[in-house]
Amino acid sequence: THDVLLDAERAELPGWRGAPLPYIAFANAGDHGYGRFLLDARSRDAALAGLAPVHDPLMRLQLVEALWEEVRDAALDPARFVAFALEQLSREAEWGVATAFVDHAGFACARYLDDTQAAK
Repeated sequence: THDVLLDAERAELPGWRGAPLPYIAFANAGDHGYGRFLLDARSRDAALAGLAPVHDPLMRLQLVEALWEEVRDAALDPARFVAFALEQLSREAEWGVATAFVDHAGFACARYLDDTQAAK
């Protein structure tokens, strides 16, 4: 992680130029910022591939919430989120993260999916 002041539309990350890309880039690691932090497409796909490489429970929770925001913005298929949540839930030891999976997946099934999709 690197501390960066987010006071403009773009922020340079000194020292990152030429470095290998991170598994996931998230602008609010540690939950120190106040704002709506979304994932870039590469980080979203990496998160959806699985959160096992993310060892910090707070970061996993932040990623679940960022993915949920994408569902709410109609940028991520709710059925894909539900499938992801159910798969990750069996591996999640942190109750706060598990609760987020259950709450959001339940809401998606009740509000965003039709009966056939929700039954899967």
